[in-house]
Amino acid sequence: MVSRGKILLHDTTDFFRGSPSTSWSFRVSPEMSPSARLIGYYVHSNGLVVADSIELKIEDKLPTEVRKIKIL
Repeated sequence: MVSRGKILLHDTTDFFRGSPSTSWSFRVSPEMSPSARLIGYYVHSNGLVVADSIELKIEDKLPTEVRKIKIL
C-alpha cells in the first residue's frame, strides 16, 4: 500500500498453482488519506512480471474522534 510517496504496508503471499484467487485484509489508517494505491504483482515462471494497481479513496478522518462539548 502506497500513499503520499511512502510504502505504508507490504506483504507477500505464496500463490499456489490451480488457485483462482487470493484475498487480503488491512486496516485503513489516517496516513492513507486522502488516497492510497494498492499494488499487486507476480513473477511468471518465464520471468515476466505482471502488475496492476488500484487507487483507493480514503475518507478524511482524524485519528481520534473529536467531540464538541459545552462547558457551563
